Amino acid sequence: MKQIILFIFLVCTCKHAYAQQYPLIGQYMFNKLFYNPAFAGTNESMNATVFYRHQWAGFSGAPKTFLFNIDAPIQNQKAGIGLNLMNDSRGVTNQTDMYLNYAYRIPVANETTLSMGIKGGASYFRSGLTNLNPEKDEQIFDENITSALLPKVGFGLYLYNPTFYAGISTPDLVTYDPNKIFASSNGKTFSNRKNYLLTAGYNLYVNELITL
Repeated sequence: MKQIILFIFLVCTCKHAYAQQYPLIGQYMFNKLFYNPAFAGTNESMNATVFYRHQWAGFSGAPKTFLFNIDAPIQNQKAGIGLNLMNDSRGVTNQTDMYLNYAYRIPVANETTLSMGIKGGASYFRSGLTNLNPEKDEQIFDENITSALLPKVGFGLYLYNPTFYAGISTPDLVTYDPNKIFASSNGKTFSNRKNYLLTAGYNLYVNELITL
């Protein structure tokens, strides 16, 4: 009963609610290039990953996410380049992203390297709001939101050696909305806010075949 009262209280008192902007990806350590451009080329060889996730299969409008990353070192291992392709479908909304990544690495000490990366690309949004009309003769939405193409620029830092890694990035450092699709009449933007992401990990070598 207390939980029900608390829920009703929160619903009545909350003025704003925000959901996450990025797709839900469980295998973060295998998709670091998607979040941090400084990761490009740090594997010292060409590296590619493919990810597909279908949540709540069987329900109409269930989230579906496809992600493809590829990167490789260049300039005698001093730099790296990469490509991200992503498609995320949630209900009546669909988002497609494409980014190019570039990273430059600086040796620090004791096999430790600092990588600085930048990414640039665009997000293409499409919404089919008319699909939310419950019946043909009951038009809640008269038309769909115009599709929008948003240019984006991101930045990241990545410190690593054979034992550990740590990184910080902001995939949406600069976002440009030329048609003001995601802004209200007073100019306030409701999406594509800046997010800062922190990642870290440690490799514990058990033997030649096993690493935790």
